[in-house]
Amino acid sequence: VRSIEIKSKAAGQILRLPVEVGDRVGRGALLAQVDTTEVAANLRQSQAELDHARAEFRIADQTKQRDDNLLERGMISVDDHNNSLLDYTRTRSRLVNAETSLQKAMERRNDTVLRATMAGTILEKSVEEGQIIASPMSGVSEGTTLLKMADLSRMQVRVLVDETDIGRIRPGQNCIVTPDAHSDRRFVGEVLKIEPKAKKQREVVYYPVLIHIDNAEGLLLPDMSCKVTIDIVSKENALVVSTDALVRPNDAGTVAELLHISADTVKVLMDAVGAGGSGGINADEIPGWFNRQQRMALLGGNAPVERNAALVFVVDSTEGIQPRAVIAGIKDWDVTEISSGLEEGQVVLMPPSAMVAEQFIEFEKLLERFGGKLPGKK
Repeated sequence: VRSIEIKSKAAGQILRLPVEVGDRVGRGALLAQVDTTEVAANLRQSQAELDHARAEFRIADQTKQRDDNLLERGMISVDDHNNSLLDYTRTRSRLVNAETSLQKAMERRNDTVLRATMAGTILEKSVEEGQIIASPMSGVSEGTTLLKMADLSRMQVRVLVDETDIGRIRPGQNCIVTPDAHSDRRFVGEVLKIEPKAKKQREVVYYPVLIHIDNAEGLLLPDMSCKVTIDIVSKENALVVSTDALVRPNDAGTVAELLHISADTVKVLMDAVGAGGSGGINADEIPGWFNRQQRMALLGGNAPVERNAALVFVVDSTEGIQPRAVIAGIKDWDVTEISSGLEEGQVVLMPPSAMVAEQFIEFEKLLERFGGKLPGKK
């Protein structure tokens, strides 16, 4: 979040550099010591000039006070008094200049000692003890970078999100960050902001999302790669099944045929949840494994429900494999919520994809054409 370059205002030879890359330093810790020989000489000279200016000013001040009294008594001319006043202002100006010069000399002496302005970790070390460095204050050089340090207790993850998903990202959403270097750890983060400038990679538009993450343990380092899971929506105590167990309405007929289930039965189920296209289904026409309340609920599906209609195949110990029309809710990569159509504890089949089912059906028909049959089939 915060990274800084350390440069010295003072030029000269580095006498001490007591830190190494990776060291954690506290605020005010000594980072470097630059040679003070020239600075100390300038400081002594500035002090001497200040003492001289103070002596001149005292004499000029006494002279002015004396001439002020003589002028009031008419014992000196106005011109003589003006000369005394002018000498007083000149010495006062030299005194101010000398005080300023001494203050600058003291600041230059302090500049030879570099201390950390914040707590952090040393990321880079560009110089060594004994090296001569330039000052950025000279006006002819940008100065020598001695160190780079950063506060690693607070980190940011920068993740690229596809434009099709960016509309669901909001600042404040919780995240789980899993670094490749610590795949067994889960770090809790929070979406900080979405950067407005898009990035295009292989004709796909992405938007950078910044995620704040605490790094109190210091395990995370700059430029690490990680996987980020952003919580878009969550629900507690949801009835879920494996996402792979759901069959889309368009594929329901093909998969059902492979399992030797009547296409009419599947069509009635899909029509019941508004996914079959024909509509006009009476509650009593829905197969008997739904009670009447469940049947009426299925018939009440609106547009959002229709888009979430799916088919699952329940494995029953007495009835065998039976299709069930379900309404799917929220989902992640692994599981999908079932809003209606299933009960906790029921066993569902993990069917093949429609493409695999179609190929298998064609293979079965080919065997039957030549008088063969699949093993175990009567």
